Amino acid sequence: MDEAQIRQAGGAEPDPAVPATGKTAGRAVEEAAGGTAGEARPAGRAAWVDWLTTTDHKKIGTLYLVTALVFFSSSAVSWR
Repeated sequence: MDEAQIRQAGGAEPDPAVPATGKTAGRAVEEAAGGTAGEARPAGRAAWVDWLTTTDHKKIGTLYLVTALVFFSSSAVSWR
């Protein structure tokens, strides 16, 4: 659906602050703010450093799960 069809249907005008790049507004804002949306990590930076210093909520959730499993496993081993 293009902009003319949206206007005919009575929809809202597109936001002129976000250029028509095919990206969602959130992704455009994240990339403009220097986020990691679709970007590769900097050269010379280890992957584990990237994971431990991330602000991505999906990676943080994965880190919480891994940490919980590590402590759960270590407690099971210490009971033996």
